[in-house]
Amino acid sequence: MRRALSFFATLLCGASALADPPAAWKAQNLSSSEERRWIEKVSNHRTRDGVTVMDTLKFAEQMRPRSFKFGRMQVVYNGASGEPDGVVVDYFIGLKRADADAFSMLFSIERKGSDISLVFPRNEFGYQTPAEAVEAGRDNLLRMIDDDYDTWCIEHPSLRRLC
Repeated sequence: MRRALSFFATLLCGASALADPPAAWKAQNLSSSEERRWIEKVSNHRTRDGVTVMDTLKFAEQMRPRSFKFGRMQVVYNGASGEPDGVVVDYFIGLKRADADAFSMLFSIERKGSDISLVFPRNEFGYQTPAEAVEAGRDNLLRMIDDDYDTWCIEHPSLRRLC
C-alpha cells in the first residue's frame, strides 16, 4: 500500500519518467559519462541554505538515522518520449529498507544544447514535493522526514510502529 501511494504521489508530481513505457518504447540512453554529469549536477546543486543536495541528504541520515536513509541516484527517462527526464533519488523512511520500500524524489533537468540545469516547476497540488523539501534546505527536509515517518510508520491512535 505504501509503495502504491508513493507511486501515485510521484505520478501527481508529473514524474512521467516512472510510468510504464509503451511496448515499442526505447529509451534514448545517455552515455555513462553524461549520466554521471546529470547525477553530479543534482548531487552538487546548492540548496537555499548553501549546502549541496548530497550534503543535505547525508545530514538527514545523521540527524534521523532510524527515520531516513539515502538509497541511490539514477537518471530516469520519460515514459512517452524515451528522452532523459531527470535524476531520481531513492530513499527510505523508517527501518524497512528493502527495494520495495523505497520512496523517490524527482529532480527534473532541462537541456539546452549541451547545457543542463535543474528546474523546479511550480507544484500545482499545494503540497511540497520531496525535491522541493531538499531544495528548501536541511531543516525543511528534516520536517518532511518527520511528517512522512509519522504518516507512514506510526499507526494512529495506537502509536504502534509499522516501519
